[in-house]
Amino acid sequence: MKNFKKYVYLFFVVAFFYPFDSVAQVKLDLPVFPVPSLSAFTPPVIKAKGFDKMYGLDLNIQTKPARLYRTDFAAGTSKLGGSGTLLADVALLNEKGVETVFLFNVFDFWGTVVVKADGPIKTLKHLEGRTIAAALPTTNYALFRYFATRAGVDLSKVEVQSSPVPGLVPMAASGRVDGVQMWEPAHTVITYGNNNFCGLDIVSNWKKETGFPALPYLGIAAHKDWVEANGDLILKLYKTYKVATNFILQNPEKAAKIISDASKGKLKKNVLISLIKSDRLGINMYWGNKYPDANKAVFKAAMEIKYLKKRREELGGYLPQRLDQAPPLNIPALSIFSELLSGSDDREISTTMAFVRLLTILCKDKSIGKHIVPIIPDEARTFGIDPLFRQLGIYSHVGQVYDPVDSEQFLYYREATDGQILEEGINEAGSISSFIA
Repeated sequence: MKNFKKYVYLFFVVAFFYPFDSVAQVKLDLPVFPVPSLSAFTPPVIKAKGFDKMYGLDLNIQTKPARLYRTDFAAGTSKLGGSGTLLADVALLNEKGVETVFLFNVFDFWGTVVVKADGPIKTLKHLEGRTIAAALPTTNYALFRYFATRAGVDLSKVEVQSSPVPGLVPMAASGRVDGVQMWEPAHTVITYGNNNFCGLDIVSNWKKETGFPALPYLGIAAHKDWVEANGDLILKLYKTYKVATNFILQNPEKAAKIISDASKGKLKKNVLISLIKSDRLGINMYWGNKYPDANKAVFKAAMEIKYLKKRREELGGYLPQRLDQAPPLNIPALSIFSELLSGSDDREISTTMAFVRLLTILCKDKSIGKHIVPIIPDEARTFGIDPLFRQLGIYSHVGQVYDPVDSEQFLYYREATDGQILEEGINEAGSISSFIA
């Protein structure tokens, strides 16, 4: 906890020991989540309006899927992150010994549970006995759990179905669950222009209970060594984001068009205008050390719902490791290869024929046979592997949907949903790919 506080403050001290009057533009790689993440809203505005160049920067925006972004940032491959969350990229990593800093906040937390407007669910408490969908690994869902618990919800009575983030809106629209935990812009996408859905209030009690005017959540994070080596860029980056967020709030129509165009139409302009004009977007720019008590409160919230501990357990503990949880196999005795070990007397056989016989023996073994997966790129019959077609079958997720040309032969080309052979055709690259997978 002390380390967490120390590194939230660190950037402030370093930044002001560097001059900020450099005219030359500095190229800076900035990874961010893709649309529809809120962190993807500001970069296209910055680039379209040239706000980075105003402050001597040339931001190279690198869109990365969430999993790759998190991996690269945690490993230090990317030292600076444009989708940095206070929990996942600072609190959690510092707990694991990776020294990172929450430079400044861009978006405060906002989340909800979308339900049918005319349905029986009117408060969080009404979720008990119901089924909701949520993107379980996200920090937004983690904070939802905290607020729901504070509202008196017994989460053990709420059935939760896991859904990827892109599936949240379709899940809500389908009506297959009673509610969907989501955030912006998904909430506005599903509710815009209709009265079919509404969102349950989650965060209003935060200010009442804590007295804090902010709920730090999403902004810019960096590794400690990057902060120490690039203190001259921090204020420039902050000013760049500050002028961009001001532009978004003061020019909803223009900003919405830029963001919509950057999303290639995935986010509609009218939807974005509605979101920007609401209080749900949560744009709130401030340095990472401005509300230290709020930072600690968010950290404490994560501890109360065991978010940090749970994520550490999912990652294999405090130190990275590769976990092997497969049960041990019962390896057969060497005697099963007796016909091969005894030789072929005076009859010569090719190494290919010997290998096929060895493979057949292994596949017939009751202990490990089902774990053997022959991968055949080509020439199965040429090398005498065709007996395995009938014995094991060729895997096809749809089974045998046609009559093979050799169907009248005893060793015909048999496909099955439970087939064990991967027949890749004339495709050595595909076979190697299957082996690696």
